[in-house]
Amino acid sequence: SLSDLNNMRIRLAGGIEYPLSEIAEFTPQRGVIGINHVDGKREVKVEADISNNSVSVTDINAQVQEEILPRILDRYPGVSTVDDGQVRNQKRTSSSLALVMPVVFGLMFFVIALTFRSVLQALMLFLLIPFGLIGVVGGHWLMDKPMSLFSGLGIIALIGIIVNDGLVFIATYNDNLRAGMPMMDALADAGRSRFRPILLTSVTTFAGLAPLLLNKSRQAQFLIPMAISVAFGLLAVTAILLILLPALLVLLNRFRYNLARAMNPGQPLNYNEVEPAYKQLHFDINEGAEEPAPELETEPGE
Repeated sequence: SLSDLNNMRIRLAGGIEYPLSEIAEFTPQRGVIGINHVDGKREVKVEADISNNSVSVTDINAQVQEEILPRILDRYPGVSTVDDGQVRNQKRTSSSLALVMPVVFGLMFFVIALTFRSVLQALMLFLLIPFGLIGVVGGHWLMDKPMSLFSGLGIIALIGIIVNDGLVFIATYNDNLRAGMPMMDALADAGRSRFRPILLTSVTTFAGLAPLLLNKSRQAQFLIPMAISVAFGLLAVTAILLILLPALLVLLNRFRYNLARAMNPGQPLNYNEVEPAYKQLHFDINEGAEEPAPELETEPGE
């Protein structure tokens, strides 16, 4: 006890003993409760949490790594740091995604290109993915939430929805071409027939995520960035998909048409004949029936 410490006898060199309280002054203070070791080295664990939900944990960690730790390590060369907790989990998740996502995207692209029998149509579909980030960034700004690891997971889910909507649109367009419709009519019909399903998918998804977006509980704060990425990203990409994707398909068709004319000058050609879906229809009819492929109107003046 502290009273025993006051009366503890201290023997000096001459053999005389004095109570500690007569030869020293001391005050009680908080000391080291325990000493931990990791790999034979003494460990000091520093923990912290944010007090403001509008602050990004990723930005705070970057500031610690770039500004605070270098000054400490310069002053104490024998000290080394190891990340733990949420920082370590984020790095582990990021490393895992960096390995898995290219493989997943590669498989998605291969399957879509195989389905459409066109690498360029699959590329047109994947060009829509970056436009979803417009809604993601705008949604985080509107909701006053920082980008986080959960925002990235929401972007992954958003990519799946974007690819699904675009896949349905292009599949309908190709089906119309196989049915013998002229290229522009096939594209316009695909836009009219797919407008309601694509719009309803976006609206119902946003409505389903609205309760989570407006939730004020502490447990929901971790999931809100993911919901923002999906909800606002989907709203933005819906308008972009219904406008930009048809425009890209028209540009792709004109590119194929001009390339085919340059390679075969003087040969009669129409816009449908350069589409993979029309070529598939032409091949199936010639192989399975005696009647020729249906003739379509060529470009005016030809």
